[in-house]
Amino acid sequence: FLRGLDGTPQRPSLDRVPDLPVPAPQPPPDEAAEVAAALAARPELAALRAKRRQQEVELQLAENTTLPSLTWTTEASRDAGAGTASRAGAGLETGLHFSLPLQRRAATGKVVQARAKLAVLDQDLRWAEDSIRADVQDALSALAASRAILDVVRQE
Repeated sequence: FLRGLDGTPQRPSLDRVPDLPVPAPQPPPDEAAEVAAALAARPELAALRAKRRQQEVELQLAENTTLPSLTWTTEASRDAGAGTASRAGAGLETGLHFSLPLQRRAATGKVVQARAKLAVLDQDLRWAEDSIRADVQDALSALAASRAILDVVRQE
């Protein structure tokens, strides 16, 4: 409260009221650019994208367990040292192992589970993007409304 020398409240005269500051003229913001900047900068989207990449790796692993495997092994041996030789010279063994998983229910179940988790993450990512887009649009709408109110106040 503004008070006089005797302590009573006083109303200031109009010559003591400062003029409203005039903001620098600015072009209206580009909604698409603002939304793109917000989508690029928000950390929750980066976390969801990282979880999605992790789930894609899990899906690849689950799909890999349903595939047949072919393994080729080679071993070489040679007696060394002062002991008695069990074999004359060096030995070389090679092998080929083919495996086809017949009971694939567990592996197929993991593939379905990984795809379901990926679908959930896709929906979470979409919801977060829509929420951020709505936040930016709400802020731009509030900015436009405040500019309109400022214009009305100036006219008054």
